[in-house]
Amino acid sequence: MKILQIFSRFPWPLKDGGALAFYSSLNGFKQKGYEITAAVLNTSKHHIDFKLLPQHVKNLASYHLFEIDNSIRFQGAFLNLFQKDSYIISRFYHPEFEKLLISLVQKNNYDAILFESLQTTVYIDKVKEHTHAPCIYRAHNIEYKIWETQSRIEKNLVKKIYLKLQSERLAQFEQNTVLKFDAILPITPADKVSFKEMGVQKPMLVMPAGIDTEIFALHEPNNTGPVFHIGSMDWMPNQEAVHWFLKEVWPDLFKQFPDIEFYIAGRNMPEEFLNIEKAGVKVIGEVNNAYDFMQLQGLMVVPLFSGSGMRVKVVEGMAMGKCIVSTGFGMEGIFAEPGKHYYLANNANDFIIALTHLISNPAKAQQTGEEARRFAFEHFNNTQIMDQVIAFIKQIKK
Repeated sequence: MKILQIFSRFPWPLKDGGALAFYSSLNGFKQKGYEITAAVLNTSKHHIDFKLLPQHVKNLASYHLFEIDNSIRFQGAFLNLFQKDSYIISRFYHPEFEKLLISLVQKNNYDAILFESLQTTVYIDKVKEHTHAPCIYRAHNIEYKIWETQSRIEKNLVKKIYLKLQSERLAQFEQNTVLKFDAILPITPADKVSFKEMGVQKPMLVMPAGIDTEIFALHEPNNTGPVFHIGSMDWMPNQEAVHWFLKEVWPDLFKQFPDIEFYIAGRNMPEEFLNIEKAGVKVIGEVNNAYDFMQLQGLMVVPLFSGSGMRVKVVEGMAMGKCIVSTGFGMEGIFAEPGKHYYLANNANDFIIALTHLISNPAKAQQTGEEARRFAFEHFNNTQIMDQVIAFIKQIKK
């Protein structure tokens, strides 16, 4: 089987959920012996030097990288006010990349074309004009819902109005675009329901981000050490989550346990977080190896109150055997059992009660982490997920 995957960024390094979700599918197809062409927007935000990549990453596909500067600029954002398209999406469009995609589909008889993330779907019309291969949208979230939530919680009036406009434009784009595909691979059942509400009647298969269980089997569950949060810190919901936790939860928790520490890790850490000076709080920033970092930490907190899709870092935390305290948002699409595989906390009091109980009962934290690990290994094994996806694609092709 020959597959063309179109990426809105390069799926490496594996330092955030987006890259991990991209990599799991790319690597999964390769392990099944399929021939993969990867057309990749090498963006300014997630730019890579291909020469410096590990050889095993280079061997995953026949890559076609396209350099694109999609930086958010005031002038571009302002001029977009007088246009009808979404600035969030238009930054990922370039006519030369469109020509590259047309050339690839004309020269190769692909069995399927996967558009990874909403940003790549801006090219669907031209690609469909030049191929008979089924075009499949792999949706990593319902994009407009993230921006819609951000517009609601934004306190700056000017930003609030702008975000509301962009979320409305994005919702319209998403609504129209998803109907153009031959099939959809939503990342969670909740997103699948959302697509049905948009009017999608084409085949859909839920495709969560999978994990390589052999890698996580090398790490022994450990739930002693600092409380921690890890995630991409250029993602607004994560910024909101950490701010909230520091304000609403940490002061009371630190009063009870003055010896505990809270570690905050993640790539692209904003300056405002690096300047935080709170007792017991350590802002680490980007770590070289997330798994080594997580191995040394204790309880994992996920105080998310907005977003869409699945938090891959949560699945990885479970696979590491971490005892996790999370909001319902943080566990979306994972369907683990509260009290058995993790602790559910949807407000400050819930977080304080759960963390107090777990810090005081380390054996319970360890037991919960071990249950979480078993759950992750059973439900998010990437080999099993890819078997289902490949069977789905073969059925679509027929």
